[in-house]
Amino acid sequence: MLIESMEQVVGNEVRAFKQRTLTVSERHQEREMTRGVWVPELRLQGLWLKRAGFEAGARVVVDYVDDKLVISLSPGQPVCLKEAG
Repeated sequence: MLIESMEQVVGNEVRAFKQRTLTVSERHQEREMTRGVWVPELRLQGLWLKRAGFEAGARVVVDYVDDKLVISLSPGQPVCLKEAG
């Protein structure tokens, strides 16, 4: 099942976040005593993250459930939904 948008209610306003398509790239990771290895990397960036409540410096938890990555703010992190830019 693909979700084309996610809605969040902020006060009386409903904000929709469109689905994003990203590319998994590779990054060389150095290892002690070996030449290192190439590992998959996924980079998330953009003002949409800020609008979704993920401020710079916030700690997140990444879970893998039913072939999906679920990214949530760590417990104790304040949820801050605001209009960016």
